[in-house]
Parts: sequence; C-alpha cells; structure tokens
Amino acid sequence: METSLPAPNSRVLSPACGDWTSPLVQPERARLVAITRDLPGLPSPRAHLGAALALLVAHAYGTRRWLGGTRAAVAVVEAIDRRIHIDAATTAVTWVREDASHLRRVWEAVFRNEPALLERVLDRMIGTEPFGDHPVPEAVLFLRGAVAAGVLAGAVDDAIHASLDELASGLGLCLEAAYGTLPDERERGLAIARAALARLPDGLLVERVSDLLEHLPLHLEDTRAFRGYAPRPVPRPASTPDDALSAAMVDVFGAPSAPLLRASTWLIGQGGKRVRPTMVLYAALACGGNAADAQLPGALLEWLHQASLVIDDVLDEARIRRGQPTLHHATDVPFAAMVAAYALARVAITSRRLKPALRLALHDAATTLAEGQRAELAHTADDQLPVSVYYRVIEAKTARLFACAAALGARCANAKDPTVHALSRYGREAGLAFQIVDDVLDFFGDEHDLGKRPGTDLRAGKVTLPILLLRDHLDTNGRETLAAVLRSDPEARRAAFPWVLQRMQALGIEADCLSRARVHRDRAVMALEALPASPERDALVALADKLVARRR
Repeated sequence: METSLPAPNSRVLSPACGDWTSPLVQPERARLVAITRDLPGLPSPRAHLGAALALLVAHAYGTRRWLGGTRAAVAVVEAIDRRIHIDAATTAVTWVREDASHLRRVWEAVFRNEPALLERVLDRMIGTEPFGDHPVPEAVLFLRGAVAAGVLAGAVDDAIHASLDELASGLGLCLEAAYGTLPDERERGLAIARAALARLPDGLLVERVSDLLEHLPLHLEDTRAFRGYAPRPVPRPASTPDDALSAAMVDVFGAPSAPLLRASTWLIGQGGKRVRPTMVLYAALACGGNAADAQLPGALLEWLHQASLVIDDVLDEARIRRGQPTLHHATDVPFAAMVAAYALARVAITSRRLKPALRLALHDAATTLAEGQRAELAHTADDQLPVSVYYRVIEAKTARLFACAAALGARCANAKDPTVHALSRYGREAGLAFQIVDDVLDFFGDEHDLGKRPGTDLRAGKVTLPILLLRDHLDTNGRETLAAVLRSDPEARRAAFPWVLQRMQALGIEADCLSRARVHRDRAVMALEALPASPERDALVALADKLVARRR
C-alpha cells in the first residue's frame, strides 16, 4: 500500500514551497513516493524543502528533459536529507547500505552523459570561493546542493545557477537562524535571498519562494546529526614524498584553500603501497609506452582509492591508517567527508584531460567500486554469506580497480584490444589475490607492520574469506558462537577477536586463504603470456608476487 509524504507544512514550513498538490509537482509526487516509501527514516524537519527546491529549479529554468532527470535529483536530495536528520539508532552504515545505490546511479548517469554540465556544476560548488577555508552551515550547504541537483536534472544555464546558488545560501541562513545556530543571521539571509530572487525571471519558483520567505517560522526544532562543515587543523605528515606521482596527485587535487591543501598533503604523506598507479606505469611500459603518459591516470586512480579509504575509515570508525590517525579522527567526520567529496569531484573534473576510452574506463571502475562498497555493507554481519558472493564483492570493490589500472596503462601506450584485455585479466586476478591477503593480514598481521591494529574488519562486522572458511570448518556449536559474535555490537566483536583468531590458527585458515591467493597470482601471471617477453613484463610478474608475499 502506498504511503503519502507528510504535508509540506506539517512541521515547519508554510505550503508556499513544496506543495505536492500543485499542478507543477503533482506528476513528480508519485515518483518521489515510489522512491522513498520503502526507505526507513524520520520525516525531515524541513518537510522536503530540498526536494521541492530541486523540482522547482529543474522545471522552472531547465530544458524539457527535466521530467525524467528530477526523479534522480530528488532521490539524491532525499537520501542526503535523511542522513542529516538520521535517527541516533540508525548508523551511517545503514544509510549507506540503503541509499548509496541511488547516489551511484545518479552519478553514473551524469558522469557518462553530461560531463561538461557536471564539471560546470562542480566548479560552481567548489570553485567560486576559497572552498574549505570557512565554516559552512549545514542548511546552506544542503540547499546549495539541492539547487545543484535541480540544475543537473534540468540542464539549467550557469547564469541562472549563480542566482539560485545565492538564493539557497540566503534561505539556508534563515533556517539556521530559526534553528538557533545562527540567531543573528535571519535578516542578512532574507536580504540575500530577496536580492537573488530579484535577478531571476518571474515564475512559479520566484512566487513560491517569495511567499515562503514571508512565512518562515522564527523557531525550528534542531534534530540534525551534524550542523555544518568547518575547516580543521590537520597534523603535518611525517614526510612528503618527492616523486612524479605525488606531484601529479597534487596537480589533480588542486587544493584551493589552506585546509584542503593540508588535508591533501596529509593523505599523500601517509604514503601507502600505491599499487594501482604502479600497475598503470608497468603496464604502459610493458606495452611500449612511456612513464609520462601514465602519471595522470595513476594519480586519478590513487585519489579515487584514497577517497574510498577516507569513507571506509569513517564507516568503520577506524582510528589508525598507515601508522597515523585517520583523517576523520585527526579532525572530524564532516571535514573528512568534505575532503573525500572534494577529491572525488576533482577526479571527475580532471578526468576530462584523458582520452574518452580512458575516461570511461575510469568511470566504470569508480561506479563499480561504489557498488562493491555498498554490497559489502549490505552483507555486514551476514553469517550465511556464500563464498561466491564474497568473491563478487571483492571483485567489485578491489579487483575491478586493479583491472582498470592495468588496462589504463595499456591504453596509454595505444595497445591493441587483445593486449588490453590480457592486462585487464592480469589486474583482476592480481586484485583478487591482493584483497584476500589484505583480509588475512587483518587477522594474522603484525600491528607494527600493518600500521593499524588487527581485527578492524571483525569489529566492523565485515564478513571476509577467513571468517567464511572458519565458519565452514567449525562444528554446529562453533558456527552458532561465531554467528552470535558477528551479530553483536562492535565492542563485543572486538572482545571476541582472540577467540576467533585462536580457532583460525588451530584450523589452518591462514594457509588455506593464502593458497587461494596464490591461485589468483598464478592466473594473473598466465594472462601476461599474451605480452612479449621484456623486463617490464617481468616487473608485472614481480608485482603480483609481491602482492601475495606482503605482510602489510
């Protein structure tokens, strides 16, 4: 049975904006209900103002494509709104598991079909002022994002977007004043919003928002999970690598502000294995290419990987990464999330420098990575997870990016399709081996070598190959105990780590997992037989060996 949305003024707003009975948005109301009806969550204190704003923007100033595009725009805005107003009992993991697929599909469609529009919208969001230098109230950031979603849905031109962006900022300040977080900003917010409205063509959006400004409540209940973005001091890294890849990563990131520059320096300075850009380089050289052409694709892949690590650390509540505090632990979650979002935006923008085939390959790997992370979260604490599904998850979240790295290297050297496909197979198998070893080290690795405490995956409820093989080796009582551990809270799972590790050691789980990793290593090396013998091909073989033999 279809449920209806709360009336726009049921909590805080007048019917002036977001009136779902109007002729304008009535055709989209059913679409919005269909998107949101099966998703749990509290009604938004803003009564779907963001979604209504996106709809109005797309319809009032966009092209005729607005009707189809707004469904995706509304899905994104509603998902983020739910995250901001999330119930304390609902974790971030739950939100990502349920809503991230909407975000991924929207990003995929826009990235593939509207790259110039996406670049323009991202540039307005992050390039019109020293991005990241100043605190940004949550309501301002959210409503600017809602406007951007409407612009993307309707292909609104940049001049209109500039005025709408200012309108969102003014309206956001009014809401923050009503929440009590910025009590003195109401009049300034009203002045900014009215000035922006005066520059917009007359129409239903101007009429409704004007009416809304006249009826904004003076006080609103503030139930938000976070209240805004603020720049944070980032510790200086122990050292900053001085090499071509690091220079290319600095170029990609751009760092338009001091806080973002410190954050990028922090992440680059943490180092890491940099396997993916190394694979791009070796593959390019093995196909007769040169190192210079491999630097940009390698840097884009590494930033994609770095952003995913920042997000993973937030979701896993991890405190240590590569022997240093994780970014969100050294600063805070909104700042770390903004850094990750900025990095992903820069990857999208800078990828325009690549040839179309390389850009699409990077895009496909990015969206598959996002789907893999979502699938992993969907199976959190799933003691019935089949091993075959585990392989599908690690293929998406890890192996596909490795396959992309090797294929990008081949395409940088203008290799023929059979060679590209062979290197893609090499990367896929090497990536599977890498992830299996990574999962093993989280149980059997040394904290000093790993740069983090073993047991992170178990504490987060991740069901990895060591857990699955342990489950299949245990008797009935042991399986029931393991299932209870997985279903418990994070601290209880942490406390159960010695019990789990002891049984893994007794049952030879480490050797079993590593044997499977070596099978994938062998398949990776077999794929390289399609390439002529060369020192560069030998380097790819050695890299696959290193991925299996590593201890960190």
